[in-house]
Amino acid sequence: MTRPKTGDEMGWRRVWTAGVLAALVLAAAAPVGAQPVLVKMATLVPDGSSWHLILKETADKWRTLSNGNVNVRLYAGGVAGDDPDVVRKMRLGTLNAGVLTSVGVAEIDKSV
Repeated sequence: MTRPKTGDEMGWRRVWTAGVLAALVLAAAAPVGAQPVLVKMATLVPDGSSWHLILKETADKWRTLSNGNVNVRLYAGGVAGDDPDVVRKMRLGTLNAGVLTSVGVAEIDKSV
């Protein structure tokens, strides 16, 4: 028997479902035979946590739905630095994505 999902888990699932849809749109827009895309994503989410498992599950879905053209390399647990470091690395092109806290989002938009 599975336990009911909490509101927090359901919210994350909605966000990641939207991400999967975005990956599908990108994959559909790519020409046949296009080079695979590697998304390097960093987060402070602890390795092995429920949030990390959701991120890994989402990465697997992106890979499956894109027929292997979208791959995600997750850097969890802050190994790529804190949120300001992640934003800086995204600006430099070292990282492509980040799952950020409000601190990280404020690095992008000061009104947050």
